[in-house]
Amino acid sequence: MKLINRQLVLDPENRLDLLLKNDATNELVVVEIKKGSLGKEVYKQITKYINLVKKKFNTDEVRGIIVGSDVLPAYEEFYNDKVQSGKIQIFLYAWKFSLRNFIDY
Repeated sequence: MKLINRQLVLDPENRLDLLLKNDATNELVVVEIKKGSLGKEVYKQITKYINLVKKKFNTDEVRGIIVGSDVLPAYEEFYNDKVQSGKIQIFLYAWKFSLRNFIDY
């Protein structure tokens, strides 16, 4: 995938995190990155962004990716259904945390 734009302003109230293009499929990919857990509001947000990108670029070939730390338990089934239907993809990130003694450094 190729980066098209970061922090793309779609209108005065909407700015998406990343817009990518999959050269193999000629598809635009809207990426929304969250620093925490994913709730239902994120799906509403990315769906709105997908529709705005479709209009702005005059194409129906747009899909969404959401990146977050995890999915809130109350929305696991909701997001599972959306992923299984092909509407979006979800990627989860994790940080590795380790401790070492300053003196031994």
